Amino acid sequence: MYQIAEIDGPHRAHTQQGNGYRQGYPTGNRYDNGAYDNPDTYQGLRYPSGGSMDHDDEPDTLGRTKLGKRGKLVTFYRNGDNNFKGFQTSINSKIRSLETLLVDLTSKIPTTTGIRYIFTWPDCKEVRDLSEFEGGRSYIASCVKKVNKTINYGSVSREQFWQTKKPSAGRHREDDKRFLYNIKPKQVNRPPVLSRMSAGIAAANETPRETDTSDTFNTWPRSQNMKAKNRKSRNFQDDDSVAMDYEDTNTRRSGSNGDITSPNQKPTPGKVLTVVNNLNRQIEEKVMFNPGTTQEFEEIMEDISDMMKIPQGAFTGLFAGTHPFKKIESFSQLLRTVEKCDKFIACSLEGVPQEILKREREAPSSNSSNDSTGMRKPRKHSRRYENLEIDSMSSPEQMSRHESTEDRLNRAKLLNVKPVTVDIHGLRREFYAPSKTNPEDNGAKPDKKLKLEWVYGYRGQEAKNNLYVLRTGELVYYVATVAIVYDKEKETQKHYMEHTEDITCMALHPTQNYVATGQQVGSSATAILPHIRIWDAKSLYTYKEIGLDLFQYGINTLAFSTESGGDLLLAVDASDRHVLSVWDWQAGTLTAKTTPTKWECDYSKFATTSEVVISGCFYPQDDTIIITYGRQHIFFWKIFQDSKIYRDKKSGVFNDEVPKFVTSVAFAPNGDVISGDSNGSILIWSRNDSDQFAINRHISDHMSHAHHKSVFALCMKADGILLSGAGSEIKAWDTSSEYRFIKERMLPDTAGTIRNMLPHNQQDTDGQLYIGTANNSILEGSLQNKFTYLIQGHHKEVSGLTCHPTEQTFITAGLDKEVCKWALYTHNLIWKSNIGLECVCVAFDPQGLVMAIGTTAGRFVILDSSSGNHVASIQVGNDDITTISFSPDGKMLAAGCQDNIFLYQVLDDGQCFRKHKTGVLSGHSNYIRQLDWSTDSRYIQSVSADYDLMYWDIGKMQCEKQGALLRDSLWTTQSATLGHALLGAWSNLEKDEDIVCTARSNKHITLAVGDNTGSLRLYKYPCSKQKADFIAMKPYSKSTNNVCYTNDDTFLITSGGSDAGLMQWCIKDNKQAMLPLPASPFSMQDTL
Repeated sequence: MYQIAEIDGPHRAHTQQGNGYRQGYPTGNRYDNGAYDNPDTYQGLRYPSGGSMDHDDEPDTLGRTKLGKRGKLVTFYRNGDNNFKGFQTSINSKIRSLETLLVDLTSKIPTTTGIRYIFTWPDCKEVRDLSEFEGGRSYIASCVKKVNKTINYGSVSREQFWQTKKPSAGRHREDDKRFLYNIKPKQVNRPPVLSRMSAGIAAANETPRETDTSDTFNTWPRSQNMKAKNRKSRNFQDDDSVAMDYEDTNTRRSGSNGDITSPNQKPTPGKVLTVVNNLNRQIEEKVMFNPGTTQEFEEIMEDISDMMKIPQGAFTGLFAGTHPFKKIESFSQLLRTVEKCDKFIACSLEGVPQEILKREREAPSSNSSNDSTGMRKPRKHSRRYENLEIDSMSSPEQMSRHESTEDRLNRAKLLNVKPVTVDIHGLRREFYAPSKTNPEDNGAKPDKKLKLEWVYGYRGQEAKNNLYVLRTGELVYYVATVAIVYDKEKETQKHYMEHTEDITCMALHPTQNYVATGQQVGSSATAILPHIRIWDAKSLYTYKEIGLDLFQYGINTLAFSTESGGDLLLAVDASDRHVLSVWDWQAGTLTAKTTPTKWECDYSKFATTSEVVISGCFYPQDDTIIITYGRQHIFFWKIFQDSKIYRDKKSGVFNDEVPKFVTSVAFAPNGDVISGDSNGSILIWSRNDSDQFAINRHISDHMSHAHHKSVFALCMKADGILLSGAGSEIKAWDTSSEYRFIKERMLPDTAGTIRNMLPHNQQDTDGQLYIGTANNSILEGSLQNKFTYLIQGHHKEVSGLTCHPTEQTFITAGLDKEVCKWALYTHNLIWKSNIGLECVCVAFDPQGLVMAIGTTAGRFVILDSSSGNHVASIQVGNDDITTISFSPDGKMLAAGCQDNIFLYQVLDDGQCFRKHKTGVLSGHSNYIRQLDWSTDSRYIQSVSADYDLMYWDIGKMQCEKQGALLRDSLWTTQSATLGHALLGAWSNLEKDEDIVCTARSNKHITLAVGDNTGSLRLYKYPCSKQKADFIAMKPYSKSTNNVCYTNDDTFLITSGGSDAGLMQWCIKDNKQAMLPLPASPFSMQDTL
């Protein structure tokens, strides 16, 4: 009996819909007029939604207008395109946010960087909320923030859209007469670009709607047996799925073989045809064939290939669906076949339909070749086996897919298959080369290049200054090995990528022109030693590299001097001694440091501390005084003329309770030093006549335990107001009135602990702040107004990553128990769902309707793709689900749990799951790292942690031990890190290096490989040659955990590192020339 999996209720915590949470909570879009409600899900289950977020007594407003099902019918035009006819759609309750609408419009209205802005026409005002749309009005969709007003939008064509009026017995409509009487419509002068929009076939199972903008004059009845899942798979009518063009039904037509249709021949009336995918019979489309189309035969075949989801270059032909299954070679042959047959089969690399290859065994009879004794006569090998040749029309996979095991073994022996034996970390492994060599497998460097486009998140786990504002208003921060310059007005990023390991500290020059960054030590033997780089914030030009021969363990702290205008640079290394050094960075020379030489015996005068040092800085009124602070200390240092740095032991003394950590430092206008500590206290250190700094008890006593948590952020504003941040609370103090308490503001706990806080501009007094949090997010707001998200990200390791099969979006899942959906072109968070369990892996179903998330609790959770709502959850085992994947036909789900693979049948479009047969594939001796499905959904390949590659026959539910039989199999994905196609990548690894993740582009052109040192390499695919050439990047110091191509191979998404680094890379043609950086944009003397 089948076991029905238990499906829980809507276990879902605070889910961000569209652009933000509700009430006072930072939203994902800073243009929101309000915040969004939580979804209508049951809140009483075991995924708690947390406490209230309303701390300002603000009204509970909704940023999303309550729209009906019918909504508002509007028309969109492409900015600057005089030939674009317009795209009509309904703004209704199905569109949950403006961000969702932008994602959908990007797939319908192609632009260079995706739809990012919507403007009203003709007044050209930006639309920032769904409530601003008006029914019947026109709007401009644009990828830039400027409307081309010289275009008369909507004047290109006045053709009527598809009509959905029910047929009646009354008077025929004008458009219907062309169906009934073959009346040629009036000629319409259309731009040449629309000629490609005409098609000989059209998806008849797409519902004609009033919102469709297809280039057509008529509609056809909809097939009554269309499956419900096809209705759900698309939100908009596909512009490329166009019905027919009746401009000239008597036009001469020629096929690929030169057949010509007579101009006097009466065309065959339109007919509904059925086209199925040969390998995946679940892919079936009802199409309307128009014999009078002007489209070329080759273009019709391309449309069929796309419709059947056959990869580019794999489509081999269209065959009649009835005996004798003849191949369609020309348009005239297609016309003749349509009169007799209404079913067709689209084939890929297998070359012929399954019906031809199928060999049915006949029962023994008196006329059989076996004698009565039951002995089998010697079998004669057919000529096909004696002269076995593999060509493009009959690959080994095609021949073996329908052969018995005995036949395949005989064929393998005849081919004399010998495995390739390689050593993988001391283990001998065998791999079988494909029967036919791919000419692209030549070991050459790929003709593509990677350009970092966007970095998601922020490194907020550190208790140090790592967020700054430039004079231009741009934000500077870092994630992994990349320093980011973010322009929030233009919504762009610049990336400084000269570091080879994770950046650990940052400092901004007083002129705000230069940035200093330091990196940690690398893990590999060939890693570059830690050093400091000073670079220009505008041009990203590197001015200096210092400390290559001094820092052995990394740099912990950096700070520019203030009194001298930034001539000196302070650095504290990450060794146990925490050596303090001062540099003349323009000359690249060391001025002073604390470590004594071997001739100096009094080490106590020079040693910084063996305790943890959080940060340090120059005293703003005297460059000879340095302050460092950390575990149970705040030290004051003095620089002397003999290049020595001595600690003033009479300063920084705690008379009573010593805090566990001093966590932050700021400076008052009168020169007092202000410190925050782990006790939640704020202490004032005043400078006396002896230049010693002691606690001012008169002021400090009433600020003792001012906060309940550690004070990680202190910010002194230009008007003398001190802001302190601890936990989720911000407090304001008036320094001119003995630090009188003024106001308090609370952030929701889900926003994260406050780590950094700084004003928009040091000279402004408008109260606008930037806040960096421990949840790796950056917020913008003030004590009077709401805080909104500028940057968002995961705050623990991103362990799961997958791209949507049809949309320009992708999904991440992390150990922080959150699942996030991101927009590729706007880089905004569409929704966020906390499932209450640590996530390990994630996968989309083939249609992109639902996703499965594997967790550390041995349970996988199903979420709805469009909203993030909980659908189901199934308990598989007690161990981590380390990998998960849907079969290409969408009927099965495979989950790797420890050393087993569990199989489930997928029912009702991913709403229900049932255990498949015995349900378990066993044979691995270690936990499973990756698995892939074959394109026909009959086999699985899996890789375990002990580098064992195994193949599984799903029909027999057993291991396929003859790997040679599957050497020509086509795999839907290439997440498996082992295989003959990856041997070239393994040959380039150094000692102790390991391949962690791989991904193959959807067009089978490139292979992305991530390793345990944080490297990202791009190879040609396949890659079996020794020492194959590659393109390399170093985005992380620790492991690159995931790589994933978007559905159109435009972008590559990666995750890794210790700070949940999530990066989006643009894949470009390598032939495009890179613009060189300037040698020196301006002299240093002119800017200092």
